[in-house]
Amino acid sequence: MLYERIANSSWSKKTIPELFQETCQIRNKKVALVFQGSEVSFEELYKNVYKSASMLIELGVRPGDRITVLPTTRPEFIYLYLGAIHVGAVINVLNILWGENEIREIVERNDPKVIVTIDEHKGKNFIDLINNSVTDYTVNGDEVASKKVASLRYLMHVGGDSKNYDGFLSFSSLFDKAKDYDNEVLKRVNSQIATDVQIMYQTSGSTGVSKTVMLDQRTPLAAANYMAKNTGLVEDDKYINFSPLFHVGGLNAINLNLVYAGTTLYIMDSFAPLEALQLIHQHQITTTFAFAAHLQGIKQLPEFSNYSFNIKKMLLAGDPKAYDLAVEMCNSEEVVINMLFGQTEQCGLIALGDHDCINSKINKFTNGKPLPGVEVVVKDLHTGEKLPEHQAGELCYRSPLLFKGYYKQPDKTEKSIDAEGYFHSGDYGTMEHGYVRFLGRLGGVIKSGGENVSTYRVNLQLVDLFSDEIEDVQSLGVPDDFWGTKLVAWIRMKKQDSNLSPDELRNRCKGKMADYEVPKDILIWEGEWPISAEGKINQKLLTQKAKEMLQNKSVH
Repeated sequence: MLYERIANSSWSKKTIPELFQETCQIRNKKVALVFQGSEVSFEELYKNVYKSASMLIELGVRPGDRITVLPTTRPEFIYLYLGAIHVGAVINVLNILWGENEIREIVERNDPKVIVTIDEHKGKNFIDLINNSVTDYTVNGDEVASKKVASLRYLMHVGGDSKNYDGFLSFSSLFDKAKDYDNEVLKRVNSQIATDVQIMYQTSGSTGVSKTVMLDQRTPLAAANYMAKNTGLVEDDKYINFSPLFHVGGLNAINLNLVYAGTTLYIMDSFAPLEALQLIHQHQITTTFAFAAHLQGIKQLPEFSNYSFNIKKMLLAGDPKAYDLAVEMCNSEEVVINMLFGQTEQCGLIALGDHDCINSKINKFTNGKPLPGVEVVVKDLHTGEKLPEHQAGELCYRSPLLFKGYYKQPDKTEKSIDAEGYFHSGDYGTMEHGYVRFLGRLGGVIKSGGENVSTYRVNLQLVDLFSDEIEDVQSLGVPDDFWGTKLVAWIRMKKQDSNLSPDELRNRCKGKMADYEVPKDILIWEGEWPISAEGKINQKLLTQKAKEMLQNKSVH
């Protein structure tokens, strides 16, 4: 099945529901999904997706309606994602690390008919988060109404099903009692066009509040196809997912394994290094997608040498150092490590390495070749002129798989695409003999643990949150083996004798700022900021001072 689909470019000719139904019929009794020791066959998965779709129809969800979810990586959210696609709804996934301000702004902009959230995760109460973000809703029976979010009709929770929350429906209760709307589901599936927008994912918010990327079905299916093709995936491979569902890596894991390849997908509620290692060892799992932080988390386990790390095929978003770590961990001559270059605007995949490439230098030092039909160029940061190979500038690309724009932000969409039709990625890099080489984000943006973090936005939020105590902030990135780049903030206090400690500052940030925007270390700066020869704050000196202080801190 998989070989035929790759050979026939099935991804470009069929929809997600069509391919999913074929996969479930052909695989049938094979294990599709494994979660916390429980196995779900493709036959069972098919039934659960249709129950989820029927549940949505019973709630009055129509094609084009938006369903916003705050998910952990649980089967219920996979059923919901595929069920929403089947009924023609638009699934919009939000980042569970966000605080109230970000959730509020995005929910008000994205017009959801239904909001579905995990009820509690890692001590964070998401019922409270929604209540503090959509503050004006009223409850009338099963329905809710809000002036600020006029489209909203239902709130739903996944998780503690024995608990009741005012205004929130229980997913499991509705799911279990869902009537049979299979004929209506099939009718909607048959009327779908793959180029209709049905997926909305959020950008990492690298330049402020997250933008909402609109995708049709072809883009994630293209990602699934080339991930399978370029890694040499076979039907007996087993895939473990490290990525949260709010990241396109999680979306791609669903489409790759459950929709396109028919391979077994192992999921965890959230990434846990020891659990991941144990699953890989116990089930002889062979393939995954990883960031450097995932690999570091597993490799640094004291128990690492007690288990077999059986990964033979890996999609890697990282740098040469992460590549070397992956090779060391896999410890096999047969291992295939495919470096990639991706963005949410193209469902996480623009360029990808190939399992047939035996040039280790290319595999290690580049991020692969652009996908077929994708044109990548490098443009001068100041003139916008195309640059020759090996000369660094902004990576820009034209693609038939590019997103359909930012939802309700036409100005930002227009600004991101130039007169030649190239999308400006905001990433710095080069083209080398047809291969992409990613060199980092432009401007004051760092990538920490797989998340793009705007240091400018962090500065503004810290000063706003602590306006009585903090005079000024300069955030920056420091190289770190675990995070890739660690977010560190230098702060100047209004009063030098302030009793407010860095740890207290960090604790008070939690829940107000996104988790990844809370600095991993806060350092106190006294006096004026150092100034460079150009008259700007000397970021290089601040970074060097931060490295020295953190090094001394770790020594003592």
